[in-house]
Amino acid sequence: MTRKTRRIIILVLAGIITVTAGVLIFLAVREINRNPLLGTWHADDQSISMQFYEDGSSKVTYNNTKIPVVKTKHNGTLNATYAYDKKSKEVSVTLAFYSKEITSHYTYDIEDNVMLLTDTSTDKTQKFILEYIPD
Repeated sequence: MTRKTRRIIILVLAGIITVTAGVLIFLAVREINRNPLLGTWHADDQSISMQFYEDGSSKVTYNNTKIPVVKTKHNGTLNATYAYDKKSKEVSVTLAFYSKEITSHYTYDIEDNVMLLTDTSTDKTQKFILEYIPD
């Protein structure tokens, strides 16, 4: 093998390694910045499902379940907004319920496709299973 051929092989390998490292760094940064709540979550008892979107909007579907604060049973989907703090693992969800806005505060813990959501006012924890993650 000539010296020129070795240089070409080394340059090609260096290019491949550089591109691969760049892609891996990009994917790692994207995962670090990813919103862990995104997707559709169903309570393990099927009483509630929550959909979290990238733009901060949300939909909460109640299956004949009491809505926090107003203590009224509801069967259907309500529009909501949410804000979360990834560092403290806190999320607030504001429901639009008729002419009222109802805000509840939670802490969350997510491992794999399971989220434990704890209402900070009642200290009640509910288990949710991730059904769908958007691209």
